[in-house]
Amino acid sequence: MPTVEEREERRKAKLEALRAEIQKGFDSGPMEEIDDQWIERIKARGRERLAARKLDKNV
Repeated sequence: MPTVEEREERRKAKLEALRAEIQKGFDSGPMEEIDDQWIERIKARGRERLAARKLDKNV
């Protein structure tokens, strides 16, 4: 069983990794507004990809 210190070190490492990922998101560019249209565009692209994949399997 890990000691309290080992658990705390793992917790700190996970927290630091999470902070690094959040910073990468901030550094990736300007924020994009998310609205219902944005979500529908994402869904439509996903449906197109799924349909294309199904067509490939049927050939």
